[in-house]
Parts: sequence; structure tokens; C-alpha cells
Amino acid sequence: MSPGLLITRFDATLLGMAVCLLVGAVAGVLSALPTALAAGGGA
Repeated sequence: MSPGLLITRFDATLLGMAVCLLVGAVAGVLSALPTALAAGGGA
């Protein structure tokens, strides 16, 4: 196997953190969107 295909524990940790941040950001936007629309038109 080439070194590029090997996922180390450090890489897995960074990937997990990135996924958690991405999911959190998406969840935050989806939860804030109806409130913004109800308040009268976005930002």
C-alpha cells in the first residue's frame, strides 16, 4: 500500500473533528433558517 492510502490515528482524529464541525454547522444553519424567514426575510 502507498503511504497516501494509510490513515493514521491522527488523521482519523482530524477527519472526525472536521466531520463533527461540518455537521454542527449544517445543523445550525438548518435550525436558524426557519427563524430568519419567520423574522421577515433572511439576514
